[in-house]
Amino acid sequence: PASRVSPDRVGLLLPQTGALALYGRLFEQGAKLAVEEHNRAHGRRISLVLGDSRGGAVGAVQSVRRLVAEDGVIAIVGDVFTLAAISGAIEANAWRTPVVSPVIPSDEIVEIGPWVFQTRIPATVEATAVAQAAAQTLALERFAILAPARGERREIADFFAQEVQRMGK
Repeated sequence: PASRVSPDRVGLLLPQTGALALYGRLFEQGAKLAVEEHNRAHGRRISLVLGDSRGGAVGAVQSVRRLVAEDGVIAIVGDVFTLAAISGAIEANAWRTPVVSPVIPSDEIVEIGPWVFQTRIPATVEATAVAQAAAQTLALERFAILAPARGERREIADFFAQEVQRMGK
């Protein structure tokens, strides 16, 4: 219900339990850092409310329902896995609650409905940032790249290698 929505609460859909919980913890750490930075920079504070997708479709649907109906979140960010993200996006769209998918590689997720958004960073931008952090910030000198023999992931691996070489490593 609209009367229960709290403008300072954002849901974070991620696997907190199960075999994929490590990925969820890393996603949670990044989200918490972003919220802390926002709260320091702005007068208006926001808080995260966690929803455990358990990395699957059913867990995602159950968590989105709880986040919206019980916790009153104004929007949801997540999940980190495709099946959970798609299931969660379908449920959030049905509740007319904005959901942002920051990591799902498919641009089709936004076709679920008008309440579904995606903020995926292009792979070349991400590869450049990782190369810069590794070569300049961490001052690493040796790199090993594991990648498929062909395809988009191979192209990104090659791009990363070129960026590292461009930085003099």
